[in-house]
Amino acid sequence: MHQKKTLTLIKGLTFLVMMTLLIIFLFPVGMSIYFKTQEKAYELFINKLEQAATIYVNNNTDDFDGLKEVNGFIYISLDELVKANLLTPPVINPLTKDSVPLNTIIKITQLSDNKYEVELFYGQGL
Repeated sequence: MHQKKTLTLIKGLTFLVMMTLLIIFLFPVGMSIYFKTQEKAYELFINKLEQAATIYVNNNTDDFDGLKEVNGFIYISLDELVKANLLTPPVINPLTKDSVPLNTIIKITQLSDNKYEVELFYGQGL
């Protein structure tokens, strides 16, 4: 009877050690996957904003004197993109899970014909 309890204790300790080792090795892998997923979600979010801004400019090029020459630039807000039905409010930052203020500013610089650089001002809610 005493020997059976000892074997059960050894099995229990072995199980705990194995589980601890498993957790120690798998936790960093899981965190890495989580952070990569968050990073990818944020990249997709930024790409969506850049695409919306580019479409907005292409649809309204004649309205912007600042984009009539190379290196010319304009500023627009997220609110303008929402009003143009290019974004649906609320605009949520996937990293912070917070709503991005619609007065967030985007700078668009013309690089060449129909090629633009879109610069988001991260201090404005991004």
